[in-house]
Amino acid sequence: LQYTHPEGVTSISDAAIEMLLDGEIDFAQLSRPLRKSEYEEAEQKGFTLKQRQVATDGVAVAVNPELEVSGLTVEQLQQIYLGKITNWKQLGGSELSIKLFAENSEYVELALFDSKKLDEQKLSGNVESVYSPTEALRQVSQNKGVLYFGSARAIVPQCTVKPLALGNSLDDLVSPYIGELVEPSQCPQKRNRVNIKAIENGSYPLKSKLFVVTKENNGREEQIGDAYTELLLTSAGQQEIEKAGFGYIK
Repeated sequence: LQYTHPEGVTSISDAAIEMLLDGEIDFAQLSRPLRKSEYEEAEQKGFTLKQRQVATDGVAVAVNPELEVSGLTVEQLQQIYLGKITNWKQLGGSELSIKLFAENSEYVELALFDSKKLDEQKLSGNVESVYSPTEALRQVSQNKGVLYFGSARAIVPQCTVKPLALGNSLDDLVSPYIGELVEPSQCPQKRNRVNIKAIENGSYPLKSKLFVVTKENNGREEQIGDAYTELLLTSAGQQEIEKAGFGYIK
């Protein structure tokens, strides 16, 4: 296997599908489902696309460790990304404007709004898309008002940010990490670990699906993509997925 990581793009998933359609890679890994337009473009090029879920990924919210807020409901988070809550004071924190980061707006819509259309509502125009989680987490650590919405696997082990507990109500908040929060002074000797069980059993409210997308063209690419997907779906493959910080699907 030779992994190709697209550079300088706002969405790795978008770039991966484009590379697959153009024949630059044999199969793609996505953090979102395929779009109708991508199926149609594949058919125009003489083949079809097949997507299969291989894992789940918890979606976490990172804030500055000095922020007084320790948890949010899903509804509060939705109101933040719709631009209806704009200051941490509205959530029990200090008088401080909320600055938003996310991997991209579609990622927020799929994970936070359960793939449902926003109808007449629109995401806040203040959501800043970031290609690099590293840059987003750096912004969070340096600015008390910043909130970043991204993969739990990327956020939870970091030393310089605080992952917030989330829930459907303030009475059932669940942390994206296991046990007590590791203080920054104890890190990296100790690190927070992703609460995979809560992601798998659904008690933690936010997650996204991870897919492998393959070509169906009766060719080498289809054989390779199918072999890789089947490997991940074996019992041993799912165990390795869990060790990597993702939730398995079996």
